[in-house]
Order: sequence, then C-alpha cells, then structure tokens
Amino acid sequence: MERLASLETNPNIHYHPVFVGEETKAIDHSSNNSTKNEHQQVINRLATIKAKKLANYNQIKEQFNSGQKIVLSNDMIRLDEFIDKSQHFDIDFLKVDTDGHDINVLRGASSIINSGGMIGLDVEVRFIGPQNNHANIFRNVDKMLSDAGFSLFHLEPKKYSRSSMPRVFTRDKPSISPHGQVRWANSIYLRDLGAPGATAHLPLDKVLKAICIFDLFDLPDVSAEIVMNEEERLSSIMSAGNILNKLTPDIGDIRNVSYSDYIDQFEKAARSRRFFDFGRVWID
Repeated sequence: MERLASLETNPNIHYHPVFVGEETKAIDHSSNNSTKNEHQQVINRLATIKAKKLANYNQIKEQFNSGQKIVLSNDMIRLDEFIDKSQHFDIDFLKVDTDGHDINVLRGASSIINSGGMIGLDVEVRFIGPQNNHANIFRNVDKMLSDAGFSLFHLEPKKYSRSSMPRVFTRDKPSISPHGQVRWANSIYLRDLGAPGATAHLPLDKVLKAICIFDLFDLPDVSAEIVMNEEERLSSIMSAGNILNKLTPDIGDIRNVSYSDYIDQFEKAARSRRFFDFGRVWID
C-alpha cells in the first residue's frame, strides 16, 4: 500500500491498507471437511505449485510486495459502511479481485449492489473448492448477483495443468496455462440496460456511462440498444446517429463504417446467406 500510494499521481485514487469483506460468521463447515481436503490435495498436485516450490517463489512477497516483508492489516471494512449510504446509488462499477474471498466483499456491499445505480461488476469466480452455500464459488456468486438483477455477460476462464504433465505457462512465472482444468475465471456481470425502459430510472450521466461500459467490454450491441431507447434524452448531447456511428465496428480493413452501412451489410449477408463473410469482408 505504501509503495502504491507513493507512486500514485492521480489525486482521485486512494489506497487503504485494510481487508475488505464482512465479519466471518460462525458457520458449520464440518460436513464439507472432506471436500475441503480434496480441494487442497488437488491444489498440491498443480504444476504451478510444484514450480513455486522448486523456485522457492513467494508470489505475495515478490509480486505484490516487491520483496518487502509482508505485514497484514488488522482492520476490516464493509463497503456498505465505508461508503456513505447517501452515495450508494452513485457507485457505477465494482471490481473485485481478492484471490479467494470475493464473495465476502460482495456480501459486505449488498446495499450498494442492490441500490439500483450500479451498472456492473468485474468479479473473480471460482469453480473448484468447498461446496457449501457460503463458499466462494461460482454458483453462489452467480445466484447473489442474479438475484440483484445482474446478468453474466462474459467469462474469461483460467486453466492450470497438473505437475504429472506440466504444460506451458502464459507468463514468465508459475501461473495459468492454456491447457488444464478450469479453476476460476474473470467474470463480467452487468444489468441488461438494453431492455426497453431499463434505463428510465437512471440520470443521463449514468446512461452515458452505461453506453461506455458496455462498449468497453466489447458489447457495442447493448450500447446501441441503450442509444435507441434513450434517443430523446441523448439528443441534448449528440444525435443518436452520431453515437451509433462511433460504436460501429470496422469491417475487415474498412474503418469508420457508418451504422446504417453496417446494418445494410448485415442484411445483404443474410439475404445472400454469406453468414461467415459478414463483418469480415465488404459485400457489394
């Protein structure tokens, strides 16, 4: 935290040396002890763990702490309390990456998540581990966010090979591999704000942020839906046609394609059954 704070030049970015989540309640995990032990046994069989042992590699100390001694905080915050309740609706996006405790962060931010103002979240989800209703696994995270009105729009799976037949690493350190069992993924959850009336309760600045966020995650189709639904309100800033033109993807090497030409290309491809060519080559 000290290193990051010393390097930060943006006055609007702040670092806080605290744990983020919620107080761990007394939960009976005894029925899942066998699952937990099996999970640990699998971890011990991973190629990345064997490589770390052979290299005497401490990821937390070397990567996150730049070689300095590891000193953990004694403080914990819940985001619902850290951020004033009057500002919960103002939160646009939440990124959670705790290497194993993401669901605790989400539980400590339930008021923010359910405020109706949040557009989306970027959350690490686990597929392997203890299987109970409190565990940090995909099915629990997915249910929590689905119940709050968010939909899964993207998954970026992370794979790990076993030490019995190590596969190549994607980086120059013990890490994920293009091959092996999927253990976790980066997930993008967003409110489906492209549905008619879905943005009616949002102020115009939130609508603009939603258009940008969907486009940022390569979802200009949803951005376009929002633009069409909010054409009247957006007209005070820019015409819907101009916004759609800025969202429109290139076609092959042809750049700055207009939205109307792009849709015309789609219709030509569909009528001529040149489905694979659509968006790749210009169809005359």
